[in-house]
Amino acid sequence: MKFVPLLTFIICFCGCQTAPHQQGPSPAETVSALTTMKQGLTALSQQHTVKYCPEDGERFSADMIWCPDHKVKLEWVE
Repeated sequence: MKFVPLLTFIICFCGCQTAPHQQGPSPAETVSALTTMKQGLTALSQQHTVKYCPEDGERFSADMIWCPDHKVKLEWVE
């Protein structure tokens, strides 16, 4: 029981400290996180994600419209 006065002294004079308040994410970080989530969910959905050239079957990204080699409109891969 020798430690009770010492413990009382420490608690009374040092007190207890709470964890420092942490700032939340910045608006730019929030937008970046939401954009990344949207891209991931879009990739998982059953939307068309690839196009192909009807001339030779070469595949291209979904954001392309025209085949750079044959100058024909790209078709969606089903």
